[in-house]
Amino acid sequence: IVLALVLVTVVFGTIRSQLIGHVDAIAVARLVGATDRWIRRPFLYEGAALGFLGASGAIATVQVALAFLDRPVRELAALYGSEYSLTSLPLSFCSGILASGVLLGTIGALLGVNEFLRRAAIR
Repeated sequence: IVLALVLVTVVFGTIRSQLIGHVDAIAVARLVGATDRWIRRPFLYEGAALGFLGASGAIATVQVALAFLDRPVRELAALYGSEYSLTSLPLSFCSGILASGVLLGTIGALLGVNEFLRRAAIR
């Protein structure tokens, strides 16, 4: 839960930074009739991509750690007369992590864009 909150918060901040950089373009888009939905869409895609990249990095880190630790774990288990080895993450688990990353990234982006658009409407 903490990691999910961190991911949403990081994406929220990143998207808000992107929005601040595009404030002039958003103002022009609104002048020509762009809806909030149209303005929101590219930032949601970016949030989903950030979530996917974050989840991919997490999976890669775990897989590399498992590869490096497998031999020492087998050697330690052999000292105790046991046969134990580490296996890589199942594909279904990796798919779930990737889907969760995309979902959380999109949620963070949605929160960031909605906050920005709400504040922009007040001004």
